[in-house]
Amino acid sequence: MRLTACLLIPAIGLVAPRSTTAQGPATPSATQALSLAEAIATAREYNPILRQSANDLGTTTWGVRNAYAAFLPSVNTSLGFGYRGTGSQTFLTSTFEQPSSTIGSSYNVGLSLFLSGRTLMQPGLATAQHHAAQAALSGAEINLESVVRQQYLGVLQAEAQVNLAEVQELLSRLSHRALL
Repeated sequence: MRLTACLLIPAIGLVAPRSTTAQGPATPSATQALSLAEAIATAREYNPILRQSANDLGTTTWGVRNAYAAFLPSVNTSLGFGYRGTGSQTFLTSTFEQPSSTIGSSYNVGLSLFLSGRTLMQPGLATAQHHAAQAALSGAEINLESVVRQQYLGVLQAEAQVNLAEVQELLSRLSHRALL
């Protein structure tokens, strides 16, 4: 069953108020006819609450990755070179002689792992937050679909009432002519 979008687009607008910034694609023109599936798809595409829930889901996915990354050890390396030439150096009243040049080097490789109660609990917390974001997205999708279906049925009911009123008015005119 098809429905004129001029009646349904305002209903979607009530469900999905548009932002004043140009972040999303342009809304379709009001002269199109929409099926229920098209109306739901349009509402899903333009609803800012649904977009925010999807954005939160991406953030929590990275939160889970970061929580597990805390278990990776840190590797530290350092490398040093030094050169001291020949000569003398005076410090206060003492003179220090360097009879030959020296070259020195140092190398260091370190591996460290820091674990705390917070680090150990973080993956579980991040996973729970991710599941909560998934549930919020599912809930927002279900709520949006429910509201769009309700609005769609309201528009169909209004169209049916208009058609009924037109038929009743036509019957009234015909019966009035028959009486004359």
